[in-house]
Amino acid sequence: MAVSLLRPSAARLRAIAAAAAHEELSVTVGSTDGACPAGMATNAAAGRVGDARDFAAAAAAVRDLAMFELPWLAAAGAAPFAPGVGIAVSGRVLGVWWTNVCRVVRVVDEPDRQGFVYATLRSHMMAGEERFLVERRGDGTHFVVLAHSRPVHPLARVGWQLVRRMQRRFAQQAVGAIAAVARHRSRL
Repeated sequence: MAVSLLRPSAARLRAIAAAAAHEELSVTVGSTDGACPAGMATNAAAGRVGDARDFAAAAAAVRDLAMFELPWLAAAGAAPFAPGVGIAVSGRVLGVWWTNVCRVVRVVDEPDRQGFVYATLRSHMMAGEERFLVERRGDGTHFVVLAHSRPVHPLARVGWQLVRRMQRRFAQQAVGAIAAVARHRSRL
């Protein structure tokens, strides 16, 4: 975990992710494939982000981490996007930027489903797994966020209610961010 008073640049985030390349995961992979494990909380949001023709643009937006392009969030990882790639995510909470690293553990690359799953590393304030998935259903494109997590850092435990509010806020705003980017890209 890294802390800063200034929003970290993409280069700084990639450096933080690279520095954590050999760190162990904090969870067993696969929790987002089934029921929420005991002791973890679920966070989820889903929504239509465009027509069927917007599927490729929405999938590219997810690979580009566009769901984190929010005023209070930033994220960056190494390319190419594949299992094992670290992604540093920084969020502004109470005037401070907190950066944690997750690792891509699975990439979904199917004709009508694309996205990825990442899991937290040992130094993360939380332990958990999160799935970001774009699906083409009938004439629409949908984006789904699903996470299972629990606090492990003392500050996350003490501020658990704030953490949960921020998780819900992120999931809801992520759907809107992907919709905006997908619409823009598919119209170019």
